[in-house]
Amino acid sequence: MLNNSQQVLQQTLNRVFQGEITIIRAYHRLLSGLPMVGSVSYIAGNQLLTHRLFTPGYKIAIDTAHKAGGRLGSLLIPRFRNNEVSWEKFFTAILQYDLNNFPEGDPEEFHSSLYKDGEEVDLVNGTKGLYRPHHLLNFRERIIDAQFDYIIELISVARLFPEFISLYLGLKPEIVQDIQELSASSLKHIKNAVLFPRVINFKSDSFGESSASPRKASAWAFEVLADVKRGHVKNELIELLRYDTQFTNVRQDIVSHLNSNLFARDYDEVHD
Repeated sequence: MLNNSQQVLQQTLNRVFQGEITIIRAYHRLLSGLPMVGSVSYIAGNQLLTHRLFTPGYKIAIDTAHKAGGRLGSLLIPRFRNNEVSWEKFFTAILQYDLNNFPEGDPEEFHSSLYKDGEEVDLVNGTKGLYRPHHLLNFRERIIDAQFDYIIELISVARLFPEFISLYLGLKPEIVQDIQELSASSLKHIKNAVLFPRVINFKSDSFGESSASPRKASAWAFEVLADVKRGHVKNELIELLRYDTQFTNVRQDIVSHLNSNLFARDYDEVHD
């Protein structure tokens, strides 16, 4: 039976994990109606990865990731100016109120497109469809709302379980301490998509024995998590999700690691 601290930990982390899935699903919905031209600011993976978001395998993978109880690192990655950045750089920009790195949420972004409302266009998902700027603006707002909720949850976790945030996002303890001082008003300048599904790069022979020479390959982080959870690949590949290289020798689930620490802390408090 879990003690009170462990229950709070599990409930809090579940909200973090589910927040990531909500952002990925909102991102998927935006891409489903996004035209090829003018979409560079919203593309996180190569064309193969992007198209894979619109296959039957996507729903299986995202549903499996949704049910997963834990992971070694976030399924998301921050992006500034179409480039991935570390979580440390992301939070440092928030802490320093660095507006240069955060894209503006232009309400006319999609309306000022090359296309007219209702025009048939080539979509990012590899099909043809009708251009609907009002829908795209709505989908983008869903991403922004989901990002806000997720970051607020991270701030809460930083206050309650700072060690988890340090391990989960690969942050230095002093950065985690600074994050604890953030509030909802600190996020008001985030007006566009800045958190995207994370891409994991690996060698193709990582997924099994092969006599062929290994090739570089990529997968969405949620796909890797889903494949591990479903037993399609070896459990060791969960390590690909680990952000914090400082703790690469800690070969155990982060939640289990924290639960052990919480149990020891609660035991000491009871017996003091």
